[in-house]
Amino acid sequence: MIDQLVGYLRARLPEGRPGVIGLTGSVAVGKTTLAHAIAESLGAEVVGTDGFLFPNSVLESRGILDRKGFPETFDARGLLEFVASLRAGADPLEVPTYDHGTYDVGLPRSVSPAPRVVVLEGINALAQPALLDVGVYLDAEEATVIDWYVVRFLGLRAAARSDPSSFYGRFLAMTEEEVTRVAHEVWHGVNGPNWHVNIAPQRAWADVVVTKLADHSIGSVDQVT
Repeated sequence: MIDQLVGYLRARLPEGRPGVIGLTGSVAVGKTTLAHAIAESLGAEVVGTDGFLFPNSVLESRGILDRKGFPETFDARGLLEFVASLRAGADPLEVPTYDHGTYDVGLPRSVSPAPRVVVLEGINALAQPALLDVGVYLDAEEATVIDWYVVRFLGLRAAARSDPSSFYGRFLAMTEEEVTRVAHEVWHGVNGPNWHVNIAPQRAWADVVVTKLADHSIGSVDQVT
């Protein structure tokens, strides 16, 4: 089904200027994996909107670090300026980055030659539809996404054993049961509410909805009419 999706996206991309594909969905639903599959087929560059989060130091100073991922924690102007720079032909293109290990933004990376297509993936990727040429919403059953989120949380905590800078090092002294409980608390306190209030409504701006199954395979690709 990935070929079906890529064929649809290719047909919607503009000629004569760089194209932008927006891809959104819940935390842990598999946006990055799908974005890279699309990018590989189209010869595109993947850009995560997490790179447009304000640094933790800024979020802390504003008292909103515990709301990371909500609209007010993103630099919307920075995202707008990035897309404008892409379409203006900037070369090299400066791409913001995010480190899930340190749980903070990283240093930008330079991409040259500048890409002709960018897959902009993240929980707010469809929030500014005027920036996009085509939008994709990635969906799955919530119970399944929660399971994926817990597995990812445990994986990041395990990786922290060999990475002293990891944000998840603070959980190393906990048992797996305790860490699993923390992951569920974070989901139900932050990621779940954010999905329902701020992410799911972006589905209205999507041109195509991709639904995943519990085994991570794509169950359907539906064009929105």
